[in-house]
Amino acid sequence: MKHLLTLFVVGIVIYGVEPATFFIPVEYDENDQPFVRYKNTEYPLVGETLTFEDENGCTVQLSLNRPSEEELLKKSGYVQGSV
Repeated sequence: MKHLLTLFVVGIVIYGVEPATFFIPVEYDENDQPFVRYKNTEYPLVGETLTFEDENGCTVQLSLNRPSEEELLKKSGYVQGSV
């Protein structure tokens, strides 16, 4: 019975944790090149997904897709990330 309860609690912890999704506004440098700033680090938008571990040991993913033509003209846009 004790092992069954332990498995139940572990199952809740594993399946109860969901990643958080967030959006970061795109910024533009003096040459109009788009980038995002995450935790005081600038990442150029190169069209790929960046995965790394933050200082808390959490896995962070940033989708570094380039802005659309309209977003480039308006100097706007957002990048999606998850933790």
